[in-house]
Amino acid sequence: MKERRLNEVRGVILVAAGLIILASLISFTPFDLSFYTSSPNIPPKNFVRTFGAYLAGILIFLFGRSSLIIPVFLIWLGIRFFRHKIPYLSVPRILGVFFLLISVSSLVGIITASNQRLSFHLAGFLGFYLSKFATRYFGEFGGYVIFITLTLLSLALVTEILISSLFLNFLEKIKNFFGIFSKLRNKEKELPVKAKQPLSVKSIMQNNKKQETLVSEPKIKPSAPASVE
Repeated sequence: MKERRLNEVRGVILVAAGLIILASLISFTPFDLSFYTSSPNIPPKNFVRTFGAYLAGILIFLFGRSSLIIPVFLIWLGIRFFRHKIPYLSVPRILGVFFLLISVSSLVGIITASNQRLSFHLAGFLGFYLSKFATRYFGEFGGYVIFITLTLLSLALVTEILISSLFLNFLEKIKNFFGIFSKLRNKEKELPVKAKQPLSVKSIMQNNKKQETLVSEPKIKPSAPASVE
């Protein structure tokens, strides 16, 4: 019972920390810090005020917008503790979070490489320079391959998801998606086409009799109008 209470306390603390970091990152503005402007906002407009402004400033400077992975990870850990599904916190898992931040920020840096100012803002210091280094020596395609591979490996370390099962599930979803279109096409092909049924002998004879009666009927000539004296 005591262990369950401790897990709930840990879960609440982790969720609260994740929400504080998330609120800091969402409401970050560079005009709260004196590093970016000579006349910063007083008080800061960040939801967590001065602490949130400096914390978000450091995280966004280093990792860019991929810093949102940190609060998501903390909230996920807190929910696991609160539900008494204690995660195994090992050194590889913590390193996996760090490499996930770097690989995602570097991918963002490659995607936004055409605009350097936007790239530095979204990818952060580490993502911006690592993406430039990778594209310089391995090309854009090589950079994508390297950082996508690092992202998958980091996710495997952090979430304990097998890469093979993740890949197979992805292929299965693609197969199901295209299977819907193939079923629709097959249904359209299988729609019954109403063919003209051949006339029976009886119906042909009835039609002939009708035509004979129409021909044999005398045509009534219209009477001439009476002359008016």
